[in-house]
Amino acid sequence: MRGRAKIEGFYGIVDPSICRPNRATEVAAEILEGGCCALQLRAKECSDEEYLELGTQLVKLCRRYRVPFFVNDRVDLALILESDGVHLGQDDLPVRDARRLLGPKPLLGWSTHSLEQVQAAHALELDLIGVGPVFPTSTKKLTSPGLGTHELERLRRSAGLPVVAIGGITLENVKEIQNFEGMAVAAISSVCRAPSPRAAAARLNKIALQRRHDEQL
Repeated sequence: MRGRAKIEGFYGIVDPSICRPNRATEVAAEILEGGCCALQLRAKECSDEEYLELGTQLVKLCRRYRVPFFVNDRVDLALILESDGVHLGQDDLPVRDARRLLGPKPLLGWSTHSLEQVQAAHALELDLIGVGPVFPTSTKKLTSPGLGTHELERLRRSAGLPVVAIGGITLENVKEIQNFEGMAVAAISSVCRAPSPRAAAARLNKIALQRRHDEQL
């Protein structure tokens, strides 16, 4: 366990299948303009060639805004893109193997959905963990209605790592999350499908950062 990532505010995720056609790069640019602590590309429906083409554009944008760029799931494509980090799911390449391939420098995140998985993260060379789904979401097929904010807080306290809360988070329900210490919030649909991704990202970032500031006073 390493926890080197500085995660606070809004963690942006761009999914081309959710953005309006051919708008993924534009949406990414708007998210970066609005404000985020990291930007992740989630493109499960893209071919490798499409992923690399889009990823190359997003890497350039992230470098311009000095925001770390994460690749979702694909360690091989992350190495080609020279991304700042990789985020893995429970069914992806094991964390230990991913770290061995990536080397010590790139940041490494891992999705968790239970206390047992959060505790398992303690023994791994991770820099952050995703915790969710917090609320029901249409982005993934779920077998549960969501963890809820009380369980999110319990898992956050147990993590010992920066946490990214994810799953069904919107501009309306993000205010139900009470504690942002050591935690960022991620949203996909509510930003990628927003009339103005820039405004949506800016609002989520402001809410999370302001709540964190208030908690520290």
